[in-house]
Amino acid sequence: MTKFTMFAFLIAVGFSGSLHPSMAQSNGAVEEVIRQAVSALAANDQPALDKLTIDQSEFKKYVWPGLATGMTGVSADKYYPTFQKVSQVGIAEASTMLAGKKWQVVKVATEPAQKRGKGYQLFSAPLITLRDESGQEKTMRLVGGLLEREGAYKLTSYYVSPSQRASR
Repeated sequence: MTKFTMFAFLIAVGFSGSLHPSMAQSNGAVEEVIRQAVSALAANDQPALDKLTIDQSEFKKYVWPGLATGMTGVSADKYYPTFQKVSQVGIAEASTMLAGKKWQVVKVATEPAQKRGKGYQLFSAPLITLRDESGQEKTMRLVGGLLEREGAYKLTSYYVSPSQRASR
């Protein structure tokens, strides 16, 4: 894998700054979109996952400007398929992990927005605590980031674990 491809791959999974529990916060709207994503991931419901995720125009307008500073000679249109492909790896990984069980979202911990603009905010990968039907809890990242526009949240991408990043 070339340095550019590795860089692009790591960027594509989202804004994965480290979370500090003291800064963690929960928001009802965030928890609702995460609940929908968990349900869709567990059911491997691709149409629902697509509906919850930003589209190409949202990527170009909100996400790409932050990524473009590190990539010269690459346009948003040229990079978007790579962004989507990496997100699909995250979907496959999460769907495998969540399949066959009913999950309850216990907590969603987000950091303050990494980027704010007129009418929108971008957040890094939230830390999500889930409980299965047996009462076992797992804390993990399932999404690469969140876009909030006028109170509505969408997922920027699905999270790819470090072990998956290394194997690509």
